Amino acid sequence: MSTDEEINNLIEDALDKIELVMQKIFISKENTELYSIGTIGRAKGLLGEFQKPIFERHPELKPAPPKDYIPDPEMTEEQRDFTSLLSLKKLEEIDAYILKCAKERYLKVAMLVANVLMNKDIHVEGTPDIFYAKRVRLLVENGLLESQGNLQYMRFSEVRLIQESS
Repeated sequence: MSTDEEINNLIEDALDKIELVMQKIFISKENTELYSIGTIGRAKGLLGEFQKPIFERHPELKPAPPKDYIPDPEMTEEQRDFTSLLSLKKLEEIDAYILKCAKERYLKVAMLVANVLMNKDIHVEGTPDIFYAKRVRLLVENGLLESQGNLQYMRFSEVRLIQESS
């Protein structure tokens, strides 16, 4: 096994463990203020950046994407009714917060959604994650964010702030 393969295996193990930590934080309602999903997400992103040169030298090491990607579900009628009651002011706060969390580099839509869900001043209890993913899509449609990937899959699409052209 080459050094690149060994390093890649260690990174894959670390990414799996980070995913477990993120799931644990989302599931657990206690002590969530002690953990920063953003910090954990940045660690995950840095590991991914570290892998890029390995994949460039050894494309065969890059894992194939799962074949069973399932698009984000549609909101239920009950969820649509609930979110339709949000005020215009609240929607503007949500959008402003999403834009505040967005960066000049691409970030996973799921990470932006997680940031909203973790912010008690922005997240409205009972509002589903898919609602916030739809707000991200709306910001892309309105030209405030640019995207790559299919925005129907929040885990597998990314957005960033619009890049100013020189």
